[in-house]
Amino acid sequence: ALWSTRALAEDEFETKVAPLLKQHCAACHGEDEQEGELRLDELGRDFSKSIAAGRWRDVADRIRAGEMPPEDEPPLPREDAKAI
Repeated sequence: ALWSTRALAEDEFETKVAPLLKQHCAACHGEDEQEGELRLDELGRDFSKSIAAGRWRDVADRIRAGEMPPEDEPPLPREDAKAI
């Protein structure tokens, strides 16, 4: 049961969240550029590991706080921010 729950979470991340990150965040936090030394495409997706989970929590907190995307970038659509 734990495995299936984890697999569902990983599948949901890959199908719903990863495309949004690629669309809205990869330009500054992707392969070509890593603002704040953060590269989202290589950040671990195993949320049971505290280091990866903590980094993803920081990402979500910054989005919720309106810190990301920065003021000089278009804001995230509300539904996209909520999904992330």
